[in-house]
Amino acid sequence: KERIDSRGNIIRVLDEIDLRSKVRYLVNRGARGFVVSLLWGFLNAAHEKRVKEIIRDEYKEFHIGYLPVVLAGQVVRVVTTGGGGWGDPLEREVELVARDVTEGRVSPPAAEAHYGVVLQARADLDGYDVDAAATAKLRADLRARRAAPRPMIDRGPGYEQMMRGQCAPRMKAM
Repeated sequence: KERIDSRGNIIRVLDEIDLRSKVRYLVNRGARGFVVSLLWGFLNAAHEKRVKEIIRDEYKEFHIGYLPVVLAGQVVRVVTTGGGGWGDPLEREVELVARDVTEGRVSPPAAEAHYGVVLQARADLDGYDVDAAATAKLRADLRARRAAPRPMIDRGPGYEQMMRGQCAPRMKAM
């Protein structure tokens, strides 16, 4: 409960008791981060900044550090090392896998092992050509060896370890 008018004037002060109650409610139901964007907050960020302070105060030791809190107008930059990806890697377009290998994002052995794509280096060493027949056979073989269907989002082997808090946070305060 708070209000800032269209000129940035505070017309109703932030109800911190109400805010703490609502934050606890959300965290107890699974919220793991917050984006704070209050009406007219870009004209006067005092309430948004206080919301962030309160969340940080309430959850100092939560999970692997603070609950992330992003205020209106802030930019979030996430830098990762690649990642598990979206969807079944055996369904990725073979031309895109070939491009990833050409651009150095994926090695030729990884293209075969993870994406089931067999590539042949071009004679001029300027990229790769897909061996369509070998790729179709390899993908069929890899699918046949699977014990269970793949998840839509593969977070990689370190995800469960991170969720248990066994990894040190690698985020820097900005």
